[in-house]
Amino acid sequence: MPDRISDSRSPASIDECAAAHRHLRTPRQIIEERKARVCEVRRIHHNGTARGLEGRSLRCLVAYRRRDHRGAPDACSLHRRGPRGADVIVRITADCPLTDPAVVDSIVRARSDHDSDYASNVEPPTFPEGYDCEVFTSACLGRVDREATLAYEREHVTVRVREHMADFRTTGVAHDPDLSGIRLTVDVPADLDRVRRLLDTLPLSPPPDLGAVVAAFEGDPLLQDQSGLPLRNERYRAQREAAHRT
Repeated sequence: MPDRISDSRSPASIDECAAAHRHLRTPRQIIEERKARVCEVRRIHHNGTARGLEGRSLRCLVAYRRRDHRGAPDACSLHRRGPRGADVIVRITADCPLTDPAVVDSIVRARSDHDSDYASNVEPPTFPEGYDCEVFTSACLGRVDREATLAYEREHVTVRVREHMADFRTTGVAHDPDLSGIRLTVDVPADLDRVRRLLDTLPLSPPPDLGAVVAAFEGDPLLQDQSGLPLRNERYRAQREAAHRT
């Protein structure tokens, strides 16, 4: 995944990238290695100039996940350990191995253009599942860290913002046409097989962009059969429902 992210023109620097559940690799290597439960932290650097972001430090956090003292995932506490010196944070989870740098750029620009606390392509979703990207300020993350008290809020990091949009300055980036019904994330073994099948139809280099991936998906009836796969945000919704029942 680092080679894909480093294609993005937006970051002035990318540091302290963390991958939960699998090693940081190219999409094809992720699928080949099938390491769905490995957590490794890598440090990479990318030199470039961000349009409209000159002089800023932008850090990319890829599926950061740690445990609090009770053993529960507590990604919000990242704010207490870092990213120090960064004023803008890009969040891409490790179950999105097909991330398109152009999509990342568009969301980084949208946040900057509107001076938002938070920008994303997930609220509401119009991109394929597996292309989620969120961009928010360090101050926004600090506020979430202070205000998020429920376990699922702390695990999923940004739901405090997404469930209280009126309390934050937010910007949404939409895709037309709506592609949210396409599943290209990697959460379960069947997803790994599907993404492997898709990548086998595409050139190894350069990494395929969103258009190429969607075209390959739409040309394969087996990939279009998504029956039996988890629903989008299924785990988060179940955790939220359980939390508000108690």
